[in-house]
Amino acid sequence: MQVVEGYWGFRSTALLGFFREYCVRVTWRTLKWQDPKNKSVKLERQEVIEILCNLLLGQPLSLDQPRRYTHCVGVVKKRTLLTASLVRPCDCPDAVGRFVLLDVDVGGIPRDNKGVVRPGEPDIGLITIEGDQQHRLVGRDDGTMSEDLTRHIEADWSGNRDRLLLTFRYKGRRLISLNPAETDAWVCDGYVNPVHLTSTTTSNGLSNAVSTGVDDLLDGNLRVGTSDERPVLFQAYNHPNLRYVAVGVYRHHYPRLASDCVQTAYESSLKSPGSVIVAAEGPCGQAIRETAAKGFLPGRT
Repeated sequence: MQVVEGYWGFRSTALLGFFREYCVRVTWRTLKWQDPKNKSVKLERQEVIEILCNLLLGQPLSLDQPRRYTHCVGVVKKRTLLTASLVRPCDCPDAVGRFVLLDVDVGGIPRDNKGVVRPGEPDIGLITIEGDQQHRLVGRDDGTMSEDLTRHIEADWSGNRDRLLLTFRYKGRRLISLNPAETDAWVCDGYVNPVHLTSTTTSNGLSNAVSTGVDDLLDGNLRVGTSDERPVLFQAYNHPNLRYVAVGVYRHHYPRLASDCVQTAYESSLKSPGSVIVAAEGPCGQAIRETAAKGFLPGRT
């Protein structure tokens, strides 16, 4: 940007006054509802958007506190501020916590008359089925998925058309629509940090698990554990958009998002009956170790 625009100016104290008022409000809320022994102050993502709107979009914005999972995920003004998961793959907390500033035509993004972007309520529409009865070792990378899903912003046509849904397609075929605010929360909650990335400690196979993947979703099925309460292993083959979708569709089953080792993710779930583990790739773990050798972690930008 060649022109500086924001909530500031020569000898202007408006921004400092805004931050002072904001800090007082957030501190009061924290002291009222938080454990007195915990002195840290936390900002919700919607509150960070309010700050960024003042800093980057040049206009003050005050957002109300809506009901769960309908929080603001962007603001459309002269420029557009969006959460990163709306426009690029995000399968770890570091990626989910980022924002994107756009200076392009965003006429296709649903928003209200104030330019506030909020998610709608998707109808997942999957039929829950139990896994097969055959006990086997799953985690075999058979290369059945050659490319990742693609993400698209669409209006909530069956609900409030001023709100958006994040729609995913596989090779052009519509697969599912998700609430990005809700799915982002589950990604952060279910992510399991990497272990030491060596061939002897990492594993993407899980014995006696029910195997599932994109094929079941394409058939309109949500495969869950059987009566013997085996865990469910969703093979995502190192495709971040598919991992994101898996967390979204299994959100009521408290999924664990494995970063490099399925066994570690399963143990982090306290081995609860019927737990869902979203794997990164096949059992070899080669792509993850190559990425780690270059100084990056899976899914991070």
